[in-house]
Amino acid sequence: MDNTTELAIVMSSFSFIKEGGAGRSAIQQGGFQMLALLVTLGIAIVGGILTGFLLKLPVFESKKVLLFDDEDFWLVQQDGFPKTGLDATNDEHNEARIRGLA
Repeated sequence: MDNTTELAIVMSSFSFIKEGGAGRSAIQQGGFQMLALLVTLGIAIVGGILTGFLLKLPVFESKKVLLFDDEDFWLVQQDGFPKTGLDATNDEHNEARIRGLA
């Protein structure tokens, strides 16, 4: 494709632009962009793997807690909703903790 009128105007306005595309053909430019895409994906994948291994280190382990159970972090009243099967397993631990804090 030959230079268009718009490119000629831009080239006359900006003297440092010698020719469009840095002298590369469309195939060469596509190759550079594909290489940049592969490098970017490689860096992202390696970074994700390293982050995954880092988060599996023992220093980042948290104790097993029941989700949606405020008793692990707050003092809650014992009366209220009836206890479910999951809550009943922690009764001794919770009562000892509440007695120690009260």
